[in-house]
Amino acid sequence: MFINSSAMSIQGLPCGLFLKSDLDILSVYDALKSAYTFEENISRAFTVDLPLYYISDGGNMALPEVRSVSFGDGTDTERMAADLIYQLYIGPETDEHSRSPIKDSFSPQLTLEDEDTGETIQTLFPALSMEGEKLLFQNAGLFLNDPGHMDASLACLYYTFASVFQNLREIQFVFDENAYLVTRENAGQFLGCKVTVYFPDEDLIMLTEYTRVVSAGSAMRAETPAEILMELFSSGAGSGYHIFPAGLKEDFLLSLKIAGEYAILDFKADFYRYLDCLTESEQRSVVYSLINTLCMGIGRARAVQFCVDGEYAGIAGENLNLFAPLLPDMGIMD
Repeated sequence: MFINSSAMSIQGLPCGLFLKSDLDILSVYDALKSAYTFEENISRAFTVDLPLYYISDGGNMALPEVRSVSFGDGTDTERMAADLIYQLYIGPETDEHSRSPIKDSFSPQLTLEDEDTGETIQTLFPALSMEGEKLLFQNAGLFLNDPGHMDASLACLYYTFASVFQNLREIQFVFDENAYLVTRENAGQFLGCKVTVYFPDEDLIMLTEYTRVVSAGSAMRAETPAEILMELFSSGAGSGYHIFPAGLKEDFLLSLKIAGEYAILDFKADFYRYLDCLTESEQRSVVYSLINTLCMGIGRARAVQFCVDGEYAGIAGENLNLFAPLLPDMGIMD
């Protein structure tokens, strides 16, 4: 099945976006081709949506971007590798805060013969071979960018290739006399994801979003939402965004628990005395900064229940009712 010219399923098996099945595109494509008689002039080119991985701004994480990738007339490993490296080479299309792991000077093509002239086209593409579940890159120094962040660069290559070659278990990169073996386990340490935190704007009326990169593994840790709230409380140092009204302290938060669809925030009574000293718009900017960050930015809850010293909270100020769980507010965001 094709949607918008992109393969979404083959012989009833889903493929494409994020490759949620264990489908191996290459083997199924070849099996499908062998089952039918194709005329010689029918192209074997196809397009599929794949996650490609780029280096985060800090240089320490591999971040995904989904892109529609067209593979050329052929499904052999080297040609598909050239297509993938070219997509990495041109860089991310939607994320200005990440960059390519491939050198700007690299020419990501194969050594091919021109069909019209018969002339051999010489390129810099490194020697590549596939041995069972292992992919081998010779002369990897010709194309890998930024040796200071080698681990993230190798993770970008590993996860990009693993999105196509489903049986891939490891990649070996050879640099002169040195070899680096990358597996899913060690590449996973450098796999990142994005969370969004919401800071009050300078007028303390609306919220402004700020994207933060965390490791994919830590994003699922129970402690991570509380750690991100601590970043809000510490004024988002270095983020360039405005801070909360003076007086908010990290130790006001006693605990944060995720229970089903709800996040339960238990504060000291000092937090509610702090809210009582603010205007109504300032109260809403503080409270919904926490709610929107937990529900929309981190995505770990649908609503937030506020408590004070283990008991349900009541009214903050004159009108802000914190007794029932509160949903995020889209209307308060810039």
